[in-house]
Amino acid sequence: MKKAFTLIELIVSISIILIIISIGLFSLGSSKYYKARKDLDRIVMDIRYTRNLALANNASAYFKLRKDNRYEITCGDIRELESYSKDLSLSGNNIVDLQFTRNGASSKDTAQTIYFRIKDKLYEITIEPVTGKVNLKKWKKHTY
Repeated sequence: MKKAFTLIELIVSISIILIIISIGLFSLGSSKYYKARKDLDRIVMDIRYTRNLALANNASAYFKLRKDNRYEITCGDIRELESYSKDLSLSGNNIVDLQFTRNGASSKDTAQTIYFRIKDKLYEITIEPVTGKVNLKKWKKHTY
């Protein structure tokens, strides 16, 4: 009786191990993208929440997006600090500071735009000046 493996048995077993490893590495990369995309959706929802706070409390509400992957929502006595994924990067050098008036409109006379990047995809969040409506738009590819 033989106690050694044949060459075909070794090739098949190594192939199976490599397939399992490659599936694990692929899912790890896509899970980072998925988390960053969910964080972007949460930021859009929190900007809308800030607008609704201004309407509900009849007071100005502020949304401050900082470079350290955190943002702050304030309205009167309400103060919330949230963080987001490091895979979601803020494009541009400006610290974003949004203000909604007591009637829910943006305090600026022009539309405000925030750009985020996830890997090579660019996303644009716009806040309309009169209504305060928040929109999210995905660009196909970001070119450097």
